[in-house]
Amino acid sequence: MELSFANLWQLLRLTVMAPGRAAEVLLGLPIRGGARFVALGVAAVLSAVALWATYAAFPMTMPDGQALEPVGPISWAVMVGAGVMITSGIIFVCSRLARGRASFSDLILLMSWFQFLQLALYIAQMVLVVLLPPLGVLVALASVGLTLWVLAHFIKTANGFASLLGPFLGIFGVLALLVLLLLSGA
Repeated sequence: MELSFANLWQLLRLTVMAPGRAAEVLLGLPIRGGARFVALGVAAVLSAVALWATYAAFPMTMPDGQALEPVGPISWAVMVGAGVMITSGIIFVCSRLARGRASFSDLILLMSWFQFLQLALYIAQMVLVVLLPPLGVLVALASVGLTLWVLAHFIKTANGFASLLGPFLGIFGVLALLVLLLLSGA
């Protein structure tokens, strides 16, 4: 598959319409080893630019009216990249506990593409929030469900699981554990 806007758009559409098939296509691409981490870097940098631009265009303020200092694009890129790495690691460990067969490298590739999907959804949300606020809010809510759906399919496909039940239980189990950890102050 040649790297072109048309092919990326086609793969993005496939990811939304048939996420399991998109994962198969991604894992079948001749992207190996370090190139998968380059994909992660590109996803992190593009996401960082979008996040930084949003916060530069729409400065955030504290409840007392004091403006928050925006986070720089390099800090955003590090946070996004680290987030993808940590997420891939959690999925890898949980998948292995469930007898999955995905390699960490496979998960890095899939999660890098997942980050591109999230970036596309974020840009659509921001445009709609400015132009048509009620529709922007609806797209934001729908994107949460879509990202969970795609993530479960990516985990299922990468690990060779027979059903989506395990990935969904794993996703919600990890999210519940994170909420409990955050609430406990740990």
